[in-house]
Amino acid sequence: MFTPIAQIYGGNYLGFKSKTDFKHQTLNITISNLITYGIVFSMKRTFKEERPDLSDTESFPSGHTALAFTNASLLYYEYKDSNIWYASSGFLFASATSFLRIANNKHYTSDVLSGAGIGLGVGLAVSYWNPFQSITFGKRKPMQYFFHKLGISMA
Repeated sequence: MFTPIAQIYGGNYLGFKSKTDFKHQTLNITISNLITYGIVFSMKRTFKEERPDLSDTESFPSGHTALAFTNASLLYYEYKDSNIWYASSGFLFASATSFLRIANNKHYTSDVLSGAGIGLGVGLAVSYWNPFQSITFGKRKPMQYFFHKLGISMA
């Protein structure tokens, strides 16, 4: 489920051009995964659906699938303009995660389908919304940033 994260970081080393830099990638990954985990955790606590193997009541939705599809959608966003095949490859890993959750008798099909939907939704929303795109790392001193936001030139 975390293979697409390695692909996000490794794509530039393979010669593909990402949309954002390392720090913004890290922010998007962190924010997306936290949102996805929060949604999944609250739904598990609300619905309390028993797993197929009867091990507990946290079957719905699949958290592994949700995180896998979150990370796959982040990978897709980062590299879709550079190499569509590389960008889409994360969905193979996410789909494999989903299939294995069902095969290992940990989830029903409805659990993984809802997890995939949650993951895709969150990953794409954070990618396109990109809440921290205006943050610059190490380019301005705090006072320069403050004056820049006020529209005052420091030149």
